[in-house]
Amino acid sequence: MTRNKVIEAAATVAESLSSTLARYKTRISRGPKLAAACVAATIADGLVAVIHVVDSHGQGHAPTLARGMIESMLDLEMVCTNADYLKPLRLATAQGKIAIGQQFLSQAKMLTKEQQDAVRADLREQALIVEDLERQGIKPLSIEEKFMRAPKSGVLWTYYWLFCSSAHNDLRALASRHLRGNHIILGETLSDDDVRETLVICAGIALNVYEYIPTFLMVTAEQLQPEWEPLGPLLRRLAGAPTQDSRKQK
Repeated sequence: MTRNKVIEAAATVAESLSSTLARYKTRISRGPKLAAACVAATIADGLVAVIHVVDSHGQGHAPTLARGMIESMLDLEMVCTNADYLKPLRLATAQGKIAIGQQFLSQAKMLTKEQQDAVRADLREQALIVEDLERQGIKPLSIEEKFMRAPKSGVLWTYYWLFCSSAHNDLRALASRHLRGNHIILGETLSDDDVRETLVICAGIALNVYEYIPTFLMVTAEQLQPEWEPLGPLLRRLAGAPTQDSRKQK
């Protein structure tokens, strides 16, 4: 399968998921169902972004986008299968806002009095959230814990640790991507096989969203079946077909 065919197949999945999410209303305007809907939309946007990136000058950043999609999929699975998982997400969000707010206040000279007051008010609000959740024994989950708890994470594990865990914070990985001796290399080109593997993972994640859509959108699995069922064989062909790179190696 040529590089263009791989991209076209992934684009078909992206278009299908995006149109499905846009077609139906959410079941509730707050709580786990709303969180699930937002995460699903993030995954759909992520697939569109990956497709554009693998066909661009900056295609070496595709694993960074894939990393975000994988982590979103773990969150989606756990929110849809256990509503209490929203609490670790809320705790991590509040703790992150506190860290950012404190950083802003450390540079108070750059802020107006109104901005400082707004930051302090948000810090107080987030501190109350953290205090309440920690009192309940809630703790943020590491990426390793998410992989262990998510019901279908196994297929994503290998790709994540090979390509994503060092996507943008491992100096050796970054040097391998962008340095040749003492020369900086821009616009890393991915092989056809790397493009296929990345798009198979990302398109597979997008396709998995269909299973959870009835939990947060006003539609049944039976109504969705005609939309997602034809995409399965397409994805399997995408995963199993040798690319031009593979044929050259034989």
